[in-house]
Amino acid sequence: MVDKRLYVFQLDESIQQSIIKQIRSRLQEEGFSEAEIDEAVENALCSKLEDIEYVLGGNF
Repeated sequence: MVDKRLYVFQLDESIQQSIIKQIRSRLQEEGFSEAEIDEAVENALCSKLEDIEYVLGGNF
């Protein structure tokens, strides 16, 4: 089990990529620009896992 207090950038690369893929997909569906999506991804990598799980529903 992964410690939810970890920051996303501390996780295994495959988990990071899964999170990034889901964020990109959701924001593209909502019509955000690439610049906005890139900023959201950068912010997500600096977020705690528990915060990202809340947003994505823990599906990664």
